[in-house]
Amino acid sequence: MKLKIFTISVASLFIGGLAPSVYGQQNQPQLMEILEVQVKPEFTAQYEAAVKEGVAWRKENGFPFAVNAFQLGQGFYRFITRIGTWSGRDQLNQWFAPFMSGDAPAFVEPLFGSIDNASVSYQMTRPNLYYYPDNPSFEFSSATAVHELRLYPKSGTNRQVREILEKFVEVYADHGIQSGKSVWQQVAGTDGPVITNYFVTASTEAFYANRASDLQEMGSDFQDLVEELAPFLRKSENLDWTIRRDLGLQP
Repeated sequence: MKLKIFTISVASLFIGGLAPSVYGQQNQPQLMEILEVQVKPEFTAQYEAAVKEGVAWRKENGFPFAVNAFQLGQGFYRFITRIGTWSGRDQLNQWFAPFMSGDAPAFVEPLFGSIDNASVSYQMTRPNLYYYPDNPSFEFSSATAVHELRLYPKSGTNRQVREILEKFVEVYADHGIQSGKSVWQQVAGTDGPVITNYFVTASTEAFYANRASDLQEMGSDFQDLVEELAPFLRKSENLDWTIRRDLGLQP
C-alpha cells in the first residue's frame, strides 16, 4: 500500500488530539478539529487494534499533540485536535511531511479498511459561556464520560442563542451548581450552525443523577431560560460519550 492510502487514512481519518485542559477553563478561544468515525459492522476489534498500533507509531516518531478518544455506542468514535488557530492545521501537515514517501505503516490498511465513513468539523471554544464551580464535585482525571448537548440555532439566531446561554451561566452560579460545563461553537462542518454544551462527568449515570438534582435546585430560573431559548432552535440532541483512554496518546 503506497503513500496515497497512507495520507488519506492517517492524515484525514485518524488525526485527533484533546488535552484534559480543553474541557477546563480557557481564557482565549481555541479552535478544535473534530474527527468522527463510523466503523463497519463487525470491524470494531480490527479498527481499535489499528488505532493502538497507530498511537504507538506516533509515539515512536514524536507526534506533538495529545490524543484522547471517545466512543458513542458500538462502532462510533470521536477524536479531537486542539489546533488553537487555523495555522495549527499547517503544523499537522508539516509533521506528516517527512513520512510522505515510501510505503505506509502496516496499521494503515486495516485502519482504512475498517471505516464505513468519517467526517471532520471545526469548533471554537467560547470561554465566556463556560461554567466551572469553585469546588467541582470530581477531578477531570477520574472522569469516564462526557455528556454532549447539541443546540442547532435557526438561521440568523446565533447571537440570540449565545446571549441566552450567558444567562444560563449566571443561573448556575447563583444556585451554586457543582457541575461544570464547556461550550463550543461550530465554525466549519455540516448541519450547522451548532453550539454544543459539554459536561465532563464521573460516569454517564452520575451525570443524569446530578443533572436531576441541579435542575431541581435551579427550578423556574432554569426553566424560564429553556422556554426563552426554544423559539431560536431548530432542534437539539443529547449524546453520551465514553472516554477511551486506552486509545489515547499523551506525548
